[in-house]
Amino acid sequence: MSGTPFDLNTWPARFGIKEGDTVQLMADVTRMAWNARRSGSRFDANELLNAFADAIGDDGLVLVPTFNFDLRDGDVFDVKRTRSISGALANAAITNQRFVRNSHALHSFAVAGGNAPEFARTHDAPGSFDTDSPFGALKQRKGVLLAFDLPLNDALTFAHFVEQAVGVPYREHIAFNIHHSDTNGRVCERRFTAFVKKFGHVND
Repeated sequence: MSGTPFDLNTWPARFGIKEGDTVQLMADVTRMAWNARRSGSRFDANELLNAFADAIGDDGLVLVPTFNFDLRDGDVFDVKRTRSISGALANAAITNQRFVRNSHALHSFAVAGGNAPEFARTHDAPGSFDTDSPFGALKQRKGVLLAFDLPLNDALTFAHFVEQAVGVPYREHIAFNIHHSDTNGRVCERRFTAFVKKFGHVND
């Protein structure tokens, strides 16, 4: 329905996104789908993903969090088959042909853009919030964090990158050994680390 709020192709421009931008795109699409249906429109998460991939062009990047930070020592992660706990938009991005998922078991991203395969390959640091992680690339590229219909607490994982950079005392590095399967089907045990809250501390 062109010209309506559910014409998803207009959304990037409406939110100021232009060619060459780097965008971390996050959304709870539940109410989007409900509202589209009530208005007689059809909602498809892939249309939202493709709209932003079109808008940023070959020089930009769209990063969709496809996290699995619920994994623990000894768990299994398959970059192609493990569904994300980050919701419907994340799982649509995992299967969208324009997006490539990087291999970090705890904090992976599905990435679209001109150099998405190279980005996914090279931004694969063992530490979730290391400087050569996707979070570090967001800082370096002056990325935009764009969240639709999400509580602030669920939209600012990037803050943990900042916490690690300044060395806050209420978090610590925890390592996890994960049975890991990469994009080529190679299986091995890989060690990942995250900067997690110490017991008794709460972020709000």
